[in-house]
Amino acid sequence: KIMMQILQEKGIVENFEFKFRVKSGRERFGILTSAIINLDGEKHILSLTQDITERRKSEERLRLLSTALESAANSIVITDHESTIIWANEAFSKLTGYALDEVIGKKPRDLVYSGIHPPEFYEHMWKTILSGNEWHGEIINKRKNGSLFNELLTITPVRDDKNAIRNFIAVKQDISEQKKAEEELRNAKEEAEESNR
Repeated sequence: KIMMQILQEKGIVENFEFKFRVKSGRERFGILTSAIINLDGEKHILSLTQDITERRKSEERLRLLSTALESAANSIVITDHESTIIWANEAFSKLTGYALDEVIGKKPRDLVYSGIHPPEFYEHMWKTILSGNEWHGEIINKRKNGSLFNELLTITPVRDDKNAIRNFIAVKQDISEQKKAEEELRNAKEEAEESNR
């Protein structure tokens, strides 16, 4: 009814989404473009329809994944194959102190590099991920304000349909409090052992 009303008023309806049921009773989604055309003095309706059910499902999956990534408690950073940040979630911003618009287009090393680890540490990391393998380990990084933090880091290479590495996804868990608690426990044990001597 709505589509016919628009068609009569404007003479054309473009990209009108609608639901329909197929013979099996399953619900599908379609998109319709219709126009009133004159042929030999008579008005006719020309319509083109397309089933967009799979596209709608893909869009819904993408929306769901995007929401999950945005709301994740762990920091998530996606870079291109040259390690330039193309996306980061809010948790990364909270952890590092950088606003999201400050990180896009930058390399993680230019933002959070602490200088604590020897060059071999990073060489091993890069050798692992450039060979297509996942790297997992603890790392000390630096916030925007200069303070250091410990994180558990996993970097996963993402390949394209030609098997070339196109992106890296880094998932980072702040373990600073855990490391602090471990250090306090270690110190307490050492003090207890010292006093028992």
